[in-house]
Amino acid sequence: MNTYQLSYRFTLRSPAVFQIIENDPNLVLSEGYVPGSSIRGAVAGLYIASEKLGSIAHTDKNFIDWFLDEKVAFLNAYPCLEIADDEYRRGLPVPASLQHEKKIDNKYKDLVKSIPKANETYKRAEGSFSFIHGPR
Repeated sequence: MNTYQLSYRFTLRSPAVFQIIENDPNLVLSEGYVPGSSIRGAVAGLYIASEKLGSIAHTDKNFIDWFLDEKVAFLNAYPCLEIADDEYRRGLPVPASLQHEKKIDNKYKDLVKSIPKANETYKRAEGSFSFIHGPR
């Protein structure tokens, strides 16, 4: 099986809500990113329109392979983070295990890899998204 990756960047031109399902029916929360399922739906809609498939899209071999049989993975579109003038990296969710020491600035520890000492107190790292330093 061949594996290919298509990188892309887009800008939402208006606010969008990607609902988080919660127990409170009177509250609507939105994800801070575009879910892969929404990307899949948008690309499927563009394919249907470009091929003029209409209501018979489900009979098209490419449509079946790309959108129904999940042979193509549509990853979540996380925000791009600007790291320098006009240079961006794909953000990734900050893992819950990444903790910030309360008393020392810029000291972080991944609690999956090490247990804090008795005199160290940590709290969850702030921010929703980050990127990993190093080569792309």
